Amino acid sequence: MNPNRYLIDNTERWSSLLKKFRQEGKLSEEVEIAINNLTLEELIAIKLELSTRTQKTPIFALPLWKNMDKIVKDALLKFAISTTQTTSEGARIIGLDIKSFRKAVKHFHIRDYFKKHKPS
Repeated sequence: MNPNRYLIDNTERWSSLLKKFRQEGKLSEEVEIAINNLTLEELIAIKLELSTRTQKTPIFALPLWKNMDKIVKDALLKFAISTTQTTSEGARIIGLDIKSFRKAVKHFHIRDYFKKHKPS
């Protein structure tokens, strides 16, 4: 069996994030359309602004600037996994070789994220 055939636990696909969030009631078609009309930069800025609403004040001393590359890499890995069917496809879609892709998946604990949210 080709080791690149399956992404995790012999399943042909990990999970679609859109499907997962729809099932959890976090997304609707209207919200998806609104999100699609925003740039990635606008979406990140809005998410950060919304996170300060619960505190009713800006949150200071968060190392956002220092950690933004990690946040984006985590998001890219989740995107690659949720939109592809094999490890090699996942690696190719974000421009990594398979070894680097597997290393990044392990480093960012992406398997754990999808195991917790695997559809039944």
